[in-house]
Amino acid sequence: MSLSTFLGVTYVTLWSLSFYPPLIVNFKLKSSDAISIDFLLLNTLGYVTYFISLFLQLYSSTVRVLYKHYYHGLPLLSAIDLLFVAHGLILNLITLSQLYCYRVWNFKRRSLRISFPTYLFFFVFFAFQATYYILSIKDATTYNLMVYTVNLSLWKVTISFIKYLPQLYFNFKRKSMIGYPIMSIWLDLLGGIFAMLQLFYDYSLVSAKWDLLVLVSNNKGKFWLSMVTFFFDFCFIVQYYFVYPSRAVNHEEDKMMSRV
Repeated sequence: MSLSTFLGVTYVTLWSLSFYPPLIVNFKLKSSDAISIDFLLLNTLGYVTYFISLFLQLYSSTVRVLYKHYYHGLPLLSAIDLLFVAHGLILNLITLSQLYCYRVWNFKRRSLRISFPTYLFFFVFFAFQATYYILSIKDATTYNLMVYTVNLSLWKVTISFIKYLPQLYFNFKRKSMIGYPIMSIWLDLLGGIFAMLQLFYDYSLVSAKWDLLVLVSNNKGKFWLSMVTFFFDFCFIVQYYFVYPSRAVNHEEDKMMSRV
């Protein structure tokens, strides 16, 4: 196994594992009070758009022919990418079920109020889908399925930039991190570090001269999404350990969460 493959497998594994602590902590506490409903809804929407985008890029002959025509090559994707996204989507839906189907999980009832900004974002998202469909009827050449597929991936990027804000604000409103799965943040952070290491290593293989600006410009999506992830992970760590430290929570719950 090459170093690049090892780094890639490691960061995908870490990111995959990061979905489990919320489920486990919620189940042990019989409560989902620490999870923002807005974050979960936005995160789920992001995975839905990304799954559809990847599926079309992998298995739609129309998309693949047009993609090759526009970009002179096929998408650098595999079924593993689709499997990873499907795994994340399924676990997001299971976590959502802990909020909406709380009786099935034997959880206590909690508020499921969705904020106005989240409603507004969903409205804009679906309005875009409807507008694109109408435009595609009038001009199928310009507004084709390949362009729509790429747009879906851009929606995923947009959601990744904003989805953490509701959780940060939710923690601020609660003035507590009781029940928050901090292990999920550490796994997410470590996954991001390995992803960046792979990016730097792969760049060193194809470039004799190290140029950070070239690296960033050629890998804008992966680089800046990783930077955003690092920033919000740092914010959550500060909230958990410094703003609302463990001494302020119930010690039995804190001990239980520390084992997850």
